[in-house]
Amino acid sequence: MKRTEKASIEAGAVDGGTVLGREHGPAPSRVPSSGRPPAPGDGSGVEGDVAVLELRDVSKSFGATAALRGVSLRVRPATFHALVGENGAGKSTIVKLIAGIHRADQGSMYVNGRDAANPSPAMVRSLGIGIVHQDSSVLPGFSVERNFSLGQEPTTQLGWINFGKAREELAARAKRFGVEFDPKMPAAELSTGNRKVLEILKVLDERQKLLVLDEPTASFTTEETRQLLRILAELKASGVAVLYVTHRLEEIEGIVDSVTVLRDGTNVGSLGHDEATPHRVISLMVGRDLGEMYPRGSGEGRAEVLYTAAGINRRGSFDQVDFEVHRGEIVAFVGLTGHGSFEVARSIAGLQPPDRGTCTMAGERVRIRSLRDARGAGIGFLSESRAENILRVRSVRENLALAALENWSRFGFVDSQREGAQVRHLIELLSIRCRSASAKARSLSGGNQQKLALGRWLAVDSQLMVLLDPTAGVDVGARADIYRLLREFADRGRGVLIATSDLAEAMGIADTIYAFYKGKRVGMFPREQRQQADVLAAITGHREGEEPA
Repeated sequence: MKRTEKASIEAGAVDGGTVLGREHGPAPSRVPSSGRPPAPGDGSGVEGDVAVLELRDVSKSFGATAALRGVSLRVRPATFHALVGENGAGKSTIVKLIAGIHRADQGSMYVNGRDAANPSPAMVRSLGIGIVHQDSSVLPGFSVERNFSLGQEPTTQLGWINFGKAREELAARAKRFGVEFDPKMPAAELSTGNRKVLEILKVLDERQKLLVLDEPTASFTTEETRQLLRILAELKASGVAVLYVTHRLEEIEGIVDSVTVLRDGTNVGSLGHDEATPHRVISLMVGRDLGEMYPRGSGEGRAEVLYTAAGINRRGSFDQVDFEVHRGEIVAFVGLTGHGSFEVARSIAGLQPPDRGTCTMAGERVRIRSLRDARGAGIGFLSESRAENILRVRSVRENLALAALENWSRFGFVDSQREGAQVRHLIELLSIRCRSASAKARSLSGGNQQKLALGRWLAVDSQLMVLLDPTAGVDVGARADIYRLLREFADRGRGVLIATSDLAEAMGIADTIYAFYKGKRVGMFPREQRQQADVLAAITGHREGEEPA
C-alpha cells in the first residue's frame, strides 16, 4: 500500500502541560453519563445531543473476577473518544460487549438513543457500528480482495460471488482515504499497519456511524500510526464517531475530543479535551501521581565520552555511522523499520557486529562480536522481544541473579545470603510487583517483566545499557517507572542508548536523538535544538536533520 497524500497528523510528544485535544476551537460540551438519552425526534434537542453510543452502569464478571463494575460511557456523534486504562482495566471487555461477543451481567446499552442491550454481532453491524479488534482478523493465506469481502461477499443474480464488485468497493473505500491496495496481493505480504487499515476499510460502509478500534497501533511503526490517525481524522470530519481504545496517550494528541479513563474495571474519570492533560489522565489511570513522565538529567559529567563509534559499517544494514554516548546521557536512535536504527543498536551488543569501523568503550578500543563480549566490556542489552530477556519459567530471584552469579559467589559457591539481600534490594529499587522472590517470572505483568530484565543488568554494574523498544506493550505506570530507572542509571555516570519505534518516547526521554534513514545517520538532535517535525522529516527522507554547529 502507498500513500497518495502527505499525512496531516503527527503523533505528538507527551508533555505534562499539553492538552490531549485540539489546539484551537471550542471544547465539546460535557454530557453526564447518567440519564436515558433522548430518542430522535422527541423534541428534546438537536440530533447532536443524542449519543451515538451510550453504556450505562454496565457490569461483567468472569467467575469470581469482576472485569467491569458499573461502567458508564457516552460517545457523541462525529467525535473522537478515547477509552484509556492500563492492561486489565477492562477496555477490551467493553469492546467485546459492544461487539456482541460478551453479554453484560447488568446495565444498559443505547445506540442512537435506542435500546440495544446485549446485541448479536449481526445486529451490531446493522446498527452502523464497525469493530476492529486488537487481534488481527486478516487471513494471511487469502488475497487482499478475499479478506476484504470475506463474510459479506457481493453476489450476482445467479448467486455467484461478484469479485469485480468487491474490487470496485475496495478501490472506492481506499481512494476515499488516499491509500491503494493491490487486490490480488497475498495478505501475508502486507505490513502490520496495512493489515489494520484493510480491516478498517472492510467495516466501513454508508451506514457507518461509529468505528471502534481496540489498541490498533500496538505493533505499528511511527509512519503507520500517522497514516491511521490521518484516516481517523477524515472519518471524524465526515460525521463518523470513533471510539479509540489505547494506553498510548501521545499518539492521540491533536485529534481526541473526550477521554474516559478506566481503572480496575471502573470508570474513574470522563474528561473533555480541555481537561485531559497527559498528567491528569495518567494519574487517573494508575491511581497515583507519577510526577514527570520523562525526568530530565542533572547534566553533570556529560563532558566525558563513554562510548564512541566511528565509520562503522555492516553490509546491507548500515553505512559509515558515527555517534557518541556520554556519561550521564540518554541517547535515542529513531528511524523507520529496516533503516538502521535497531541494526546499529544491535551491533553495539555484538548481535550484528560491524564489518569495519572503530568502537571505543571508556577510551579503550573494543571489538565486540557477541553478547559475552558486550558483557565483558560493561554493556548490558535488552532485546525488543521480552521472551528473550527473561526466563519465564524461572523465579524472580533466579532471573535477577542470572548475570551476577559470579559476583555473588565465593570459591565457586553462590553466597545465598548475599544473593538474597541483593535480590530484595533490586525488587524494592525497581518496584517489581510480585508475590515473592520465588514467584515465576511468567506470573508478572509485562511492565514488571521488563523491569525484571532491566534489574539483571543493574546487578552486574553495567556501564552502558542498550535497549530496543524498552516500553513496547507496557502500561503507563510501568513506563514511568522504567524512564525513572533509566534516568537514575544515567545520572550515576553511566550511559543509556535506546532504539525505539516510538518517536514521542525518544523526544521525551532522550538527551540526544540520532535519526536514521536508508542505513545512514541523517541527523543529530540535542534536546535544546530539536523539534519533532524536524526529526520526523529526517527519518522519512523529506529532509536531513541539521547538524548543530
